[in-house]
Amino acid sequence: MHISIVQVATLSWRLADRAIRRREQVKERPARAAREIGLLLLRGRTELGHAAWSTLGSLSPDAAASQMEAIGELEAAREAPLVAAAEGISVLTSVVLAADEFLPPLGLDVAGGLEAGLRAMSELPDAIVVGFSLVRTPGDPAQGIHPSEVGRVYPHLRAIDASALSGQVRCRYCGALFPFSSTRCPSCGGDVQR
Repeated sequence: MHISIVQVATLSWRLADRAIRRREQVKERPARAAREIGLLLLRGRTELGHAAWSTLGSLSPDAAASQMEAIGELEAAREAPLVAAAEGISVLTSVVLAADEFLPPLGLDVAGGLEAGLRAMSELPDAIVVGFSLVRTPGDPAQGIHPSEVGRVYPHLRAIDASALSGQVRCRYCGALFPFSSTRCPSCGGDVQR
């Protein structure tokens, strides 16, 4: 058995709420839950600020189930300075217990690896998924982690370049974001070099 973990820091409390609500609606079907959460996060990827993923492999079924439960408890117990949900960050930890690995190697850039991992999660076949859990930190939907504390509480999360996830590029002259297909920056008129 393999445990695959995908953690994302959401910039939108609404995305975190949608994920938790969706998980509750399909909790009896772990493969479907994993696919739907993967797809929801893939579609909302521009609302993600930090991410990490990892796989714990070659575990016995009992050890894997025990480890999955321990990961959920650890994430639920994390403490951080809290603010109102609209001003804070929610961290979603997806844990998939499966017969095979599906996450990309860790060497990929954060945006590309996260996108590949969420796409793979959204396409998981029923036959390999044994269990799925989703933990929101903080657990109270009315609260969020203070943005300046995410790096301290989750030092393994890496920042995501928003332009890499959204199909946009950043102007080398003024820093504005604009569609990748543009040949000039709409803000300053600077030429795009590719």
